[in-house]
Amino acid sequence: AQIVHSMPRFKPFAKARADAVDRFTDLDADGWITRADYMTVMLAARFDEAAAQAAFDAMDTNHEGRIPAGRFAQLITEFYDSIGAAGAAQRLVAG
Repeated sequence: AQIVHSMPRFKPFAKARADAVDRFTDLDADGWITRADYMTVMLAARFDEAAAQAAFDAMDTNHEGRIPAGRFAQLITEFYDSIGAAGAAQRLVAG
């Protein structure tokens, strides 16, 4: 959690970590990340629950309760590339 929330420490590794987190969040390796699995990972990384849910909702455009594997990695990379910009990733910032 300390590394994830430290921009200078995390940014150089964001893409590789994003891909790894995306892969292990797809717990059954079916190509989809469910809301429950996503929330487990986000809460373990100490993200605000409401903010994490808002980000998932923004990614889940079909309202299926799941997102395609790869989309979560895009969100993580977007978060570190677009601090201060509008978008799904910025929903991760509470308040």
